[in-house]
Amino acid sequence: DGMGLERPDGGGLRAVAQCQLLEHLEDRAAIELLLPWCETSKCLGRRRLRGRGGLLLLRGSSGSDGPARLLVVLATAAAVGLCVAGLARISPAAQEQALSGRHPVSLLPALDEAVTSAGGPGQARLLNAYDDGGFLLEWRPHLPVFIDGRSEVYGDALLVEAATLFGADPGWRTTLDRLHPRVALLDAGSPLVPALEQAGWTVRGSDGAGVLLVAPTGSSG
Repeated sequence: DGMGLERPDGGGLRAVAQCQLLEHLEDRAAIELLLPWCETSKCLGRRRLRGRGGLLLLRGSSGSDGPARLLVVLATAAAVGLCVAGLARISPAAQEQALSGRHPVSLLPALDEAVTSAGGPGQARLLNAYDDGGFLLEWRPHLPVFIDGRSEVYGDALLVEAATLFGADPGWRTTLDRLHPRVALLDAGSPLVPALEQAGWTVRGSDGAGVLLVAPTGSSG
């Protein structure tokens, strides 16, 4: 579609919803029953689910709760079936509208072009807003992000550095020059947007959720 929302692995919001639902299951048998038919083979939630499933296996089972476990499995299967049936009736336009209120959905095609023009994902370092990191991991998994919501992965030092940068606080330019990004996808109201424009960056697109900028050719940031 024109909004760039097609996932590379052929999945979509239905697969994501299945992942999220399964992540909340505490019953090992229910998880093992539902995993084979869920569209989660390349979903981040699948990997998280496998980890949680490992924790469930460590707990063990007495084997005396077979009938109750079966009821849980059947009830869960029915609930997931209803959710999937409902999601199947959600149109692509409705999915786009739901996402575009929180993330720069309409800028994805322009982002692809900007990254390609700057040398591709391996060369064009991306500076993305904190809240858009998870969105980009899901819809542009081939594109390395600067930061996302997994604060435990990045550590306090980077979080403080990112806050300084996004706020255009004193020292932000030193951080920018060190990171050397070539493309920036920022929140629409970020103080860093006008600061980058003053530094020679060019706005390539904007919507209600974000602004896409590219660094001046030949600059250090």
